[in-house]
Amino acid sequence: MADLYLCVDCGGTKTSAAISDIHGTIIGRGAGGPSNITYLTVDVFIASVRSAVLAALKEASSECGALPPTGESPFAAAWFGISGADSPAAIAKVTPAISDLLAIPAGPNLTIANDTQLLASPIRLYSDVTHAIAVIAGTGSIAVGFKQEDGRIKELGRVGGWGWILGDEGGGYDVGRETLRQLLLEEDLASVRGQPSPPSKLRDRILEKFNVATVMEILGEVYHPDPQPESSGEGMRSLPREKRISSIPPLAFTAAFEDDDWLAKRILEASAKQLVGQIAALLGDGEEVDPSRRIRAQSSVISFGGSLVGIEKYRQIILDQLAERGHSFPHSHFVEDAAVAGAISLTAASRLNMPWPSPMKWETFLKLMTQMGFNYETTSGSSVRFDPPDNQSSVCPSQKPQSKVMLTFWCL
Repeated sequence: MADLYLCVDCGGTKTSAAISDIHGTIIGRGAGGPSNITYLTVDVFIASVRSAVLAALKEASSECGALPPTGESPFAAAWFGISGADSPAAIAKVTPAISDLLAIPAGPNLTIANDTQLLASPIRLYSDVTHAIAVIAGTGSIAVGFKQEDGRIKELGRVGGWGWILGDEGGGYDVGRETLRQLLLEEDLASVRGQPSPPSKLRDRILEKFNVATVMEILGEVYHPDPQPESSGEGMRSLPREKRISSIPPLAFTAAFEDDDWLAKRILEASAKQLVGQIAALLGDGEEVDPSRRIRAQSSVISFGGSLVGIEKYRQIILDQLAERGHSFPHSHFVEDAAVAGAISLTAASRLNMPWPSPMKWETFLKLMTQMGFNYETTSGSSVRFDPPDNQSSVCPSQKPQSKVMLTFWCL
């Protein structure tokens, strides 16, 4: 069974695992609890990973066994994208435990990196780009720049990913915090103006969520101590303080994009602006950047991942603000399921017998095919059709005429 390929996307809210067979078909999916290694012990991290991988393995095969396996590993290779894996020390902390869990020695068949690397794969979908900016905005946020060089994807720099206390601009916690800040600010300004702020459906729903009658009462609910293990608490007080705030974004997005609520739209514009500032830093705004590390939007793809940027209208706010700063990308890509994309890509790389990630450049492949006389055209999406040369103009005139065939490729 050691012909399975595993990719695990470890995030602040959940762990997603996907298993592909040798043909690149997803045959197993699984989910587990949070697995951001910044906040968790190795034991808690591994427990979440183990739950996700076991669930995927049970779906993939009736002979799933256990983890760690009693014999050889069921996986030919595995790729982990881990939230919080921001340094060699952080990766080294979890590598032995992951290696033991899967029975895969640390080395070329076990890739462990930050979760943003899972989003860098779209750089291979387009022939007119050399760089990628991966933007994650889910519970937390981070922006990372990449360059394709000699068939490999190299990280150039990163901004953010500092967690909910110090950062996560444009992510779930930030949107929740900005919502409460804007509500409180409006309340303060109303006292200065001597008249109430305009009606807001978002404000009404926040008051209902916190079960309070006035905006200022929210402060008491936000700052109430975290619940103790022996007492579950009531309402929002039953949640840790961080969760009280990070659970707010669905209300803000619904109010902004379904109800056209003026306050909600202002909040999302403000949160997006913080994330855009981080992306712009990768593009060299206001900074002296080494030319070898410079990223230009016009030769890059911007790739998004995470629940918040999964909302198209929020992505568009980010892209519009970047364009206002002079950064327009030729391609914008949303990776809906990073674990699935990673498992398929890992399988493709392994079938090519190349270290991940290092396939032939698309431009090189096109050049070889055209030199052999093939014509090509994009038929739909990422499907490209190659028509062979006519028999009379064959590049091998000594051969007997052959029946004409057509090759179609899909770019993964």
